[in-house]
Amino acid sequence: MNDRQRRRFERLLRSRDIASNMSRVNTFPANSVGGRALASISNKITEIENLDAARSTDQRNYQHGTSTKRDKRAALRRLLATISKTAATAALDFPEYKDRFLLPHANVNDQNLLTTARSILAEATAHTARFVEYGMPDNFTETLNDLIEDFEQAVNQQHLGLGGSRANNAAINAALDAAEQDLERLDTAYRNKFAGDPASLAAWESARRIEKAPRKQKTPTTPAPPAPTQ
Repeated sequence: MNDRQRRRFERLLRSRDIASNMSRVNTFPANSVGGRALASISNKITEIENLDAARSTDQRNYQHGTSTKRDKRAALRRLLATISKTAATAALDFPEYKDRFLLPHANVNDQNLLTTARSILAEATAHTARFVEYGMPDNFTETLNDLIEDFEQAVNQQHLGLGGSRANNAAINAALDAAEQDLERLDTAYRNKFAGDPASLAAWESARRIEKAPRKQKTPTTPAPPAPTQ
């Protein structure tokens, strides 16, 4: 959870714990408004915990996909560069290879890089023997195909991780909103039940208060040096 979500969630935890204290086990019967609200809050807490765990998994998948994509992209471009350079050299003897295997520009997006790599793979596969004549390994097209598949898989993992994380984040917010509506119901029931008990009301008021976000420390500014005297 982000900091705002965590503070909202911790308020729910404190409120649930105060309202469900064992010494007050019969305070809110299951069929009462307060009892139903308390049960719903408990269920939402479990739901939020599961959503947060799922989001954590999605975030790790996104990070893994991102780092893997970076490595596979670099390896893919290196092999494509080798193929392009070899074709350019072959063009000295075989003009039909001139500009036939041009390397995509450095900042090409992922999808266009995959498209170009597949095109080069198809072309290179039809001319494997020529590339091998100029020193390329016999299995360079298999290596290229593996890199394309690995890169595409990393891209998909990155997208799925990011999408899942965003979806779970939205679901956490929705669950918090729903739980806070139940907290309003429980708040009224609690205050009415303990209207003559200042200690219980003080404990409740403390529990349901959202903690303030910590203030960011300001970076002290270094005063400018005095101007040199004339």
